[in-house]
Formats: sequence, structure tokens, C-alpha cells
Amino acid sequence: MLLALLASNVLVVAPTAGPGVDFTSIQAAIDTAASGDIVLVRAGTYGESIAIPAPGKSLSIVGDAAIPPRIRGLLDFGGVAAEHVIALRGLELAGVVFEPPATQPTVRIGAGTLLVEDCNITGSRSGIQAFSSRWTGVTRCTIRATSTALYQLPPLFSYAVQGLAVGAEQPGSTLTIHASSIFGAPAVKELAVMGFYGAPGREAVNSATQLLVSRTALTGGDGLPTSYYSFGLCVPHDPGPGLSYTGSSHVLASTIHAGASGLTSPPCPQPQPVPDIIGAIPSLLGGDSPVLGATPVVREGQTLHVSLESTPNDYAFVFVASSMQPQWVDAYVGVLAGQIGQLFALGTVGAAGSASGSATILDLGAGVEGAVVYLQGASIDPATLSVRLSNVSVATLLDAGL
Repeated sequence: MLLALLASNVLVVAPTAGPGVDFTSIQAAIDTAASGDIVLVRAGTYGESIAIPAPGKSLSIVGDAAIPPRIRGLLDFGGVAAEHVIALRGLELAGVVFEPPATQPTVRIGAGTLLVEDCNITGSRSGIQAFSSRWTGVTRCTIRATSTALYQLPPLFSYAVQGLAVGAEQPGSTLTIHASSIFGAPAVKELAVMGFYGAPGREAVNSATQLLVSRTALTGGDGLPTSYYSFGLCVPHDPGPGLSYTGSSHVLASTIHAGASGLTSPPCPQPQPVPDIIGAIPSLLGGDSPVLGATPVVREGQTLHVSLESTPNDYAFVFVASSMQPQWVDAYVGVLAGQIGQLFALGTVGAAGSASGSATILDLGAGVEGAVVYLQGASIDPATLSVRLSNVSVATLLDAGL
């Protein structure tokens, strides 16, 4: 690999102090880190919320364990600016469930780019909320909204919220989802002084952006039986749709379904069926978007493996960059990570639907603790010469002593 790497400091976090451990708190590591640094999180459970306030910084927060480290708290990156990139990989993000402030999302991003890869996220409000991000990319993640936000107002009122809420407050905001499973929160009901109150299940994805969904399952929250009480009022608790959106949407090789309906309680009428999609019908494109996987953490002397899943007989490439300038490219149906980097051929995609390559990381350089590389795959149909872009996979390269 001849790519010019950008050296990063590596801050090691573990639940208990010991040799090679810099911090026992992720927030303490974030506070100390400079923009572009790596926060390497060892196995364990971390009961803390973390934040990056303005003016923000770019960070990679990476799990360094076979069992993903568990963060039970909120991740607030609202202070990052448009030029910043936050990468989360190999983490279990449990949010704050059934505890204040349950009205907040598990992960929130401001104006920058958020890349979430190989994560399991439980939503406190939303699993991910990105109101003004430049680009939010989700790859190989499971996101579930299981909590509710409770407002202690008479009468007691509860509502469920979506698994992944992404709204655009800036033109050009983009959401891509690859090889993931996302579930909306189920319907809820509360017994108040005057009877039952509640709200329907919520959508898996709520988007007002440029949206790409590939090889992904979106499932709305399940409904509950209709509630009936003595004043003659029927309160439905309908399921949620799989997708609610405005804007431009492309769906490739994915499933989108509303949640399961609850039963009807006599004498209440049968509720109206809930559509799978609320909004204009998305563009259902032929084929699918390639999905790239790369070894998450590689130390000097170890091998970085790359695999691109795509259509058999396509020709596969991987683009490797040390920084990103993402932009949506209509012709490629995806986000191009940048224009400065190196392109490597992986060859023809085999009958099993994948092409792969590898490189041994020999030496990062004197005094270099780590570096982050962004890898993006592309496949070319030899018959039409059309190009499809994959997700971006973030690989963390480390000194052998870490």
C-alpha cells in the first residue's frame, strides 16, 4: 500500500486501569483527543454518555475486541462542523432506556459526516438522529427503537419513536444504508385517569434527504390491540410503516414492511391497514449496491483483508483514501468518498458474488501510533459500463505495540 497516511494519536480506553490503558472513560479520551485521532475501546461496559461540543473535531471510535464494547449512554456529536468525520465501528450502543433522558436519540450528529459500521444500536428515542449531517452512512448495523418517551402531563401520554430518524435541514444531506436491519418502535398505551391513551408504532426510517437503501430490511413497529373504555371511545394502536420520507429515495434489493397489526377489541371497528411506505414510491432500481467489508483493526505485520459483494461477472475495484470529501453522484447511485487516493483492482466478481484482496501492513513509520483509511468499493458492469458505488468501510491501522 503506497497511500500517504495521516498519522493519528491512539487513545486506549478500558474499563479498568492497567498497562497500555490511557483512560477508563471514553469521554475523557475524547476531551484529550485532537481532530483526526483514534479512540480505541477495549471490551467491557461503559456507563457514560459522551459528547463532542462545538467547534467539534473528527474522531474514529473503534471497538478493539471480539465482543463489541457496550456503551450505555447517549452519543451527542451535535458540535461537529461540516468538515468533520465521525466514524463508529464495532460497538454496542445501548442508549438510555427507561431512564431520563429517554427523549434523546442514542446517536446524534450535527453538520458533519457520520459513518456507523458493524454496530448494534438500541434507540432511546431514535437510534440515530441526523438533522443536518452532510452524510450519514450505516453499514451492517442492527438498529431497534424499544424505548418510549414519557411526558408526565395530564392525562398521561406516551408515544413511541422511530428506529432511525434522519431529517435534512441543509440541502445536500444524504443517508445511505447498506446490509442492515432497522426496526421501528412498537405501539404503546398507558392507562390514565380517563382511560387508555397511546400512540401507534413508528417507522423504521424517517428521512427527508437523498436516501439510498441497499440489501437492507426496514420493519415498522408492531401494533397493539385497540383499547376501548366506558365512554365509548376506541383508541387504536396501529403498527408503523417501514419507511416515511420526502425527498429522493432509491431502494435496491431491500425489503420494506409495516409492523404487524394488533387485534381489534369489540365493539371497536377494524382499523385501516398501514402502508409499508408513507410518501412517494421510491425508485426501485434493478440490481443492488455493492457492499464492502474490510478488517476493522489491523496492526503492523498483520493483513488487511477487503471483500466486495456485488453482481457476478462485474469487475470490482477498491478506492483507498486517508481523508474524505463525500458527494452524491447520481450516475453511480451512491456517495463518492473522495477524489484523492489510490485505486486497486480486485478482479472479476465470482459466481458466489464477491471479489477480495489483501495487503500486509508492514510499517506505519517512526513514531506513528495509528492511521485511519477509508475504503470504498465500486463494480462495473462490463456489458453496459455502468458503475455502482459501495458503502465506505473504515479500517484502523495500529502500531504493533498497541
